[in-house]
Amino acid sequence: MEERMQVVVDSGVLGGVVSRFLVGDSLMSVSPTFLLYFLPLLVAISVVYGGTRHEDLGLIIRQAIHTGYWVSAFMGVIFLLLLVIGWWI
Repeated sequence: MEERMQVVVDSGVLGGVVSRFLVGDSLMSVSPTFLLYFLPLLVAISVVYGGTRHEDLGLIIRQAIHTGYWVSAFMGVIFLLLLVIGWWI
């Protein structure tokens, strides 16, 4: 059975563009606008976490950078793991 891939572009829920990939019999929706929420959320989480650990502004910023790096790396590893599993299945 031959797999086919079809790309359909629609207007998204938040005014963004939604790409739907039809691979085999499954339909996967991906919206690039949802990825724009990652950066402000990462900054907010990092600064709040740093602020709960330290009172000095320099230490808060250092902790926020460290936490941002850690969260981004963790999410990147999970993304790669899911990508490999998706290709494998």
